Amino acid sequence: MLNISEHTLSILTNISILVVVVFVLSKWKYIFSNSISKKTNNYFIFWLVITFFSLFYIPDKTSDFWGYLEYYESYLSGDYWVLRMEPFYYWLIDVLPKDYMLWRFVVWGGAALILIHCF
Repeated sequence: MLNISEHTLSILTNISILVVVVFVLSKWKYIFSNSISKKTNNYFIFWLVITFFSLFYIPDKTSDFWGYLEYYESYLSGDYWVLRMEPFYYWLIDVLPKDYMLWRFVVWGGAALILIHCF
């Protein structure tokens, strides 16, 4: 299992929250105005913030991060009784290099791209 200390967990969570707060505050004048133009939209930064937050926000030991880590490691070790994700995610595990954070980045980064496309 991924070895992250409680102190590191707390730091990652606080940094994730800080990045989101700074992003929202930096875009505050555009959030409540109707005059957003193409020049003020920076979707790359928005994508990066969403992905970073989704990747590193680990509030406690029962969060999404740890649950999917258990499924990820069970699949890699051959314990298929814990298969509780969609087949696409298992296909990604097979295709990508065996790194949980890379897998999360692809999953959450892709989800953030879909969200931005919907905007």
